[in-house]
Amino acid sequence: MKGYSKKNDFGKKVQKFEKRLGGVQVAVAGLREEVQGGALVDKLRFRVVISIQLATLMVLIAMLLDVV
Repeated sequence: MKGYSKKNDFGKKVQKFEKRLGGVQVAVAGLREEVQGGALVDKLRFRVVISIQLATLMVLIAMLLDVV
């Protein structure tokens, strides 16, 4: 049962990170709308979101290793 509670706690941490990531995506999307550019701005936004997701993934993996 102890292992299960750890898993549950990890799930809550993942949800927190997803909420944070979602907020960042919304902010970046808002910026893109303000700067009325073309495909360049769109590509930049895409790269930022992908890099943030990669960083989040790395943090989650580190947390997983820490939990285990």
